[in-house]
Amino acid sequence: MSTALQLLSRLEGAVVNTSIDWESVLARQYSAVLGAPRTVVDVGANEGLHTRRFVALGARQVVCVEPMPDLAARLAAEFGSQVRVVNAALSSTEGSQTFQMNLDVPTHSGLRARVDTPADARITNIVVTTTTLDALGLTDVDFLKLDCEGGDLDVLRGGDATIAASRPLVSIEYGAAGYLAYGHDHFSLFEWAAAHDYVVADLGYPYYGYGYRYYGYPYAYIGSPLDRREIYDGCVDRYYWDYFLVPAASAFLPALQASAVELLRDMAPFNAL
Repeated sequence: MSTALQLLSRLEGAVVNTSIDWESVLARQYSAVLGAPRTVVDVGANEGLHTRRFVALGARQVVCVEPMPDLAARLAAEFGSQVRVVNAALSSTEGSQTFQMNLDVPTHSGLRARVDTPADARITNIVVTTTTLDALGLTDVDFLKLDCEGGDLDVLRGGDATIAASRPLVSIEYGAAGYLAYGHDHFSLFEWAAAHDYVVADLGYPYYGYGYRYYGYPYAYIGSPLDRREIYDGCVDRYYWDYFLVPAASAFLPALQASAVELLRDMAPFNAL
């Protein structure tokens, strides 16, 4: 069994997934491996949770993309010249589209309604500008954070040139409630990664067992590669929905593979939890 499947099985037996603050886990992971990045793009910046972290990391340029006008205005007011705020939705094409603002769960808003949106949900439709990652004209992108409630693969498809030139580390949410609304399926993420010489990886497990025991190895924060179809199939749509896309020919990949083995070994005393 792969380290990804072993670690996932152990985590499932010890911790309820909703008890983990996955946004904090994600922030710790990218902070550990990025150093001081050149350009970071925060797609679906919302209230700026990760934007603040990117500024604190000393990124040379932070670009945050937020389609909801009120949130974009607040981001611009908070960060001023520190951050380039783009009030638009990233997609695969440029133009305009209807954006569905979920007033009950604002973080579930998107260009399309998630398939788990209740029939009585309070939805307000607004028309937003859509643009592409490539149209932003960015170079030296070290990290791309995606949180688009299912539209993430469309963002990647609109960024082929940028991704090919910069080969950034990418974080992405990928769960059926979102991706099915955009016509994607369980394996669409795996297939995009394979076609672009990327590897899907889990976030790793900085918390484990009672009291969230913390493992802080150098480069140990990104977890195990889901680099074979059967491993990917066994992990996706099961417990978590946050992943990294790692350039196959990068320093990140050997580090994450070695750290996953080390983490698995040192978790052995907790197998009974």
